[in-house]
Amino acid sequence: MAPTRERWYAEQIILNAPLGGALAGLEGRMRETSIRILLVEDDVDVAPMLEHVLLLAGFGVHMAGTVAEARELLDSRSYALVLADVMLPDGSGIGVADAAKARGIEAVVITGHAFRIPAEELARHEVLLKPLRPRQVVETVTRSLGHSK
Repeated sequence: MAPTRERWYAEQIILNAPLGGALAGLEGRMRETSIRILLVEDDVDVAPMLEHVLLLAGFGVHMAGTVAEARELLDSRSYALVLADVMLPDGSGIGVADAAKARGIEAVVITGHAFRIPAEELARHEVLLKPLRPRQVVETVTRSLGHSK
């Protein structure tokens, strides 16, 4: 049986950019840290792989699969950064990113559908375009956190 498009995409995050190559040069930054990231991703194949990449880079990660879960976590915990997929089952990750920014939290949005989203919405945040590469995710998160200092 052929894998679904979503499963294939999720596997590419790790398989096409093996950790030995994709994160080469980042090992020095792989450390335990108190920097917490809220990862908002509803795809059950993609979310654990993004979590894995962020954990390997030394970040603490909390996960939410919906806008409602993300807002609840934003209200109850503190984060240095929100990494949110744009297309979520109950709304837009851009709304989550906007809510994070209003609290002084850095935000990065992820999308494979940039052409469907008004440019003025995307312009408010750092944007990662799918397909993602582990190194690209870590570098973007690190860069965004550096801007918040």
